[in-house]
Amino acid sequence: MKHQPTIRQPFEKILRNKHGFTLLESVIALALFTLIIGTVYPLLKNSQLFLTRHDKLSELIQNNRIALRRLVREARYATAITNVGDASWEPGHYEFDTNYLLNNDDNIEHFHYATEYGQLVQEINMGYGYGPPVVVAENVASLITSYDSTTHVVHFVLTTSYKGKLYTTESSTKARTK
Repeated sequence: MKHQPTIRQPFEKILRNKHGFTLLESVIALALFTLIIGTVYPLLKNSQLFLTRHDKLSELIQNNRIALRRLVREARYATAITNVGDASWEPGHYEFDTNYLLNNDDNIEHFHYATEYGQLVQEINMGYGYGPPVVVAENVASLITSYDSTTHVVHFVLTTSYKGKLYTTESSTKARTK
């Protein structure tokens, strides 16, 4: 009966070889390792940069949607809208009054929104002066508002910039004016 070689026999032969790897084998293995790592690393780095950029852009767009929803919600409950399209105001500024407690004129809140230094800021006056400005959105290029006093429809266009590109979000609502 002939002896069948097993898988372990070649490895046992290598292990019995006390000489180890030659310098040429080591150099070839190092060159292959360097080639593989040199090819894979830039691909992984580019993927990471793409994902980071995409995440920042997604967050920016989502924050602008939230800011626009806030504007729309507050304008929807407005009892009076002023200074929209008024020539005395800079572009991106508008004001409106709202009364969250029905038929209670003592609790009117006066909202003022403005774009300043690339930010959309909100100030609220509850009858005793404006509070500190609150940043509602960042990287804002412009806020354009229009108001139709016959239909009481307010239209918002919020434009933001990111890496030299402009992204626009817009919405409309009907105000609850008296």
